[in-house]
Amino acid sequence: MDPPTQWTQISAIAACIGVAVTSAGVIVALIFHSKNLKHTRLSTSAKMVSDLVSLFHSEEWLAHRSHFAKMLLQDRSSIDPSGDSPVLEFFEELAYMTKRGILDKGMVWNSFFWVIERYYPAVTGPPNLLEKARLDSHSFTLYRELIWLYKELSTLCAKEEGSSVYMPPNAEDVKHFLEGEIKLGSVGSRS
Repeated sequence: MDPPTQWTQISAIAACIGVAVTSAGVIVALIFHSKNLKHTRLSTSAKMVSDLVSLFHSEEWLAHRSHFAKMLLQDRSSIDPSGDSPVLEFFEELAYMTKRGILDKGMVWNSFFWVIERYYPAVTGPPNLLEKARLDSHSFTLYRELIWLYKELSTLCAKEEGSSVYMPPNAEDVKHFLEGEIKLGSVGSRS
């Protein structure tokens, strides 16, 4: 092999090694970027869930919850879920953001399912206020996300509890919960 050819081959091999090292560097950078994006997404979700928890426990929302629970226990016929129902609308927005992946499902389960799993049977028990609102408004997508969220979180709850079947709260537990929610109105007004 003559000297110019030898240096050309060495140069070509060095270039290949350089490309391989650069490619490995790009792959490593992409892996770290991907992990960083996942961490950022979870941090953002945690902040949003924390803010929603704070809102849900604010004086204004304690009053909404108290009023809604009182209507569920004492005057179900006056409830119009297709109209002004802040508690159901809150859950619908929470569900929508969870379904879209904006909020982490596990965080939503941890922060809200105990309340949702009691309100949901209260509004879907006879008569099913969600179905009635859907029929009355001719909007079959009304509260679709809340229905989805309840099913998703029920499945997650069973899994978290090490069971293959979700066990919803009984009617007495739901009634006791709603009675407690009614008292929240007086707690919020003392602040």
